[in-house]
Amino acid sequence: NAFFDVRSCDVQSDGSCLDVRRAVPDAQGDFLLTPDASSFDDGFAEVSAFHHLSELADRFERDHGFRYACPLGGPIDVHVNYTLLPREPYANAAFVSGSSRRCASFVFGQASTFDFAYDADVLHHELAHLVTAETAGLVGFAFDAQGAHFESLALNEGTSDYWAAVMQGDGVIGESVRAIGLTDRAQTIREIGDVYTCPDSLEGSGHLDGRIWSSAMWAL
Repeated sequence: NAFFDVRSCDVQSDGSCLDVRRAVPDAQGDFLLTPDASSFDDGFAEVSAFHHLSELADRFERDHGFRYACPLGGPIDVHVNYTLLPREPYANAAFVSGSSRRCASFVFGQASTFDFAYDADVLHHELAHLVTAETAGLVGFAFDAQGAHFESLALNEGTSDYWAAVMQGDGVIGESVRAIGLTDRAQTIREIGDVYTCPDSLEGSGHLDGRIWSSAMWAL
């Protein structure tokens, strides 16, 4: 649609994406596809990403008057079934910021047992990064008299977790990826139902420190 162009990324040996559109309608115009969370080439990942990204984009436009406009025109590129190497699991998702010469984009990885494009929390979290980038311009980290700190990144990540919680109606973020067992627990699951405080809850991680901000908003 005018917001998003969702395609699968078949990664080639040189790391480039071969765009493939696997979600096609049936004779009745319905996109009824069988989920397979471990598949590197399922069309359901495209349908899931398109639906949940559009759901929050519609809300931002309707309730807050925000709509991303790529400086080059056209919809935002969204790649699902993404891997760094051909058919090698990639357990992550990312928002790629745009510039005056490049549109913003998203990638949603295919892990060994789970597809990140299946989790609405992950999809809403990444889209909120786009809105924050366009409205607040928060950077990854900043410097003060004591050196580098992650307050800016924590505000960014916390805002994204807050919107994921709002859209799903609960304070557990990314529960579907619980079984992946990533070494970085900040990327597996976060709960903002409890109120986190500063400085006791500071851990030096943007995702985890962001719970101070997101849990305060969620409590309100």
